[in-house]
Amino acid sequence: MVSLQRIRVEVPDTPNDQRAILAIEDLSFSPGELTVVAGPSGSGKSTLLNVIAGITPITSGSVTVLGEKVTELQGSRRDAWRRWTVGMIFQDFNLIGELSPLANIRLPESFGKVAGAATNASSLMKRFGIPEDRATVSHMSRGEQQRVAIARALLFDPPLILADEPTASLDTKNGNFVIDALIEEAAKGKTVIAVSHDPEFNARAATTIHLDHGRVVRKDSAR
Repeated sequence: MVSLQRIRVEVPDTPNDQRAILAIEDLSFSPGELTVVAGPSGSGKSTLLNVIAGITPITSGSVTVLGEKVTELQGSRRDAWRRWTVGMIFQDFNLIGELSPLANIRLPESFGKVAGAATNASSLMKRFGIPEDRATVSHMSRGEQQRVAIARALLFDPPLILADEPTASLDTKNGNFVIDALIEEAAKGKTVIAVSHDPEFNARAATTIHLDHGRVVRKDSAR
């Protein structure tokens, strides 16, 4: 379970005033389902993901993930928590072009080797149909690069997956592949939260949360 209580994220608006870019009184995300966060540009969608991941500091409130109060973690403790708990997937992939697909997938090991990571990486490459003979990812298609990025996010089998517009730059076939992969992860009991403008994403999500001006304006459930 991911729970946000009385969250405010404020930024300077005028020399003497602050403006809230996120103001959420009470919001929770359930394990075992895909939740999509929708809303116009600038509505606070990406900020919400970064708050949950402990990347963006909050002005007030609390975030709890699997019983851990993320907003109380500091420095290296927060980084370690994120490494083991959160798998992050980005629209722009954030891959290192000069490295091979396998090396990119195993990048999380840069902070310390993990038993079984090599086996996990190989299994993920097979699962997602990632070519093993590419020397670098720089000449791979965008669809292939996103598959590498997803595999990297899943390397340590995290219980929480956060995806920021993961289908925005993909064609329909590759976009559906990403949605399928995230639904599969949710079916394993993970909490999967995706920011998206993609109507197909919204149609297949168990829950869609609509943001506007940093506030929840509607919550739709497919059930």
